[in-house]
Amino acid sequence: MNKSLVACVLASTLCVFALAGCGGSGTTFSDVFGNTTVELNGLSGEVEGDFELTYTDVAIDVELEQGTVDIEIVDIIRTWNDEGPDDITPLDVIYEAQGVKDGDHLTFSDDDGNIMVRLTSSDGATGVLTFTENEG
Repeated sequence: MNKSLVACVLASTLCVFALAGCGGSGTTFSDVFGNTTVELNGLSGEVEGDFELTYTDVAIDVELEQGTVDIEIVDIIRTWNDEGPDDITPLDVIYEAQGVKDGDHLTFSDDDGNIMVRLTSSDGATGVLTFTENEG
């Protein structure tokens, strides 16, 4: 009986550490009612997420409390799947910026608004990247 209890506690502990590793950087990709943001909380390493924007001329406003971030925007094809999550196929890198800092304003264009955002930081980037339609 004690071996079962020890095994259960060990398995539970491993699950907690595994789940903590999944959210390691505290990065959140969000697109709610056209408000598209990426929130960074001490990013160290690389994360990626995808968006289906309703516009093709894109601006990114950078508000960082600390650190810098490298940004890579990848054109993707999204295939809808009724039985599970959408299938995403990465195509070409359409935009890159390194050492992005607080106050930077970036722009790029995509043919359909379906993009993958890859972010890398080695200095604990913390802040918000806001995606909006570039109006000129």
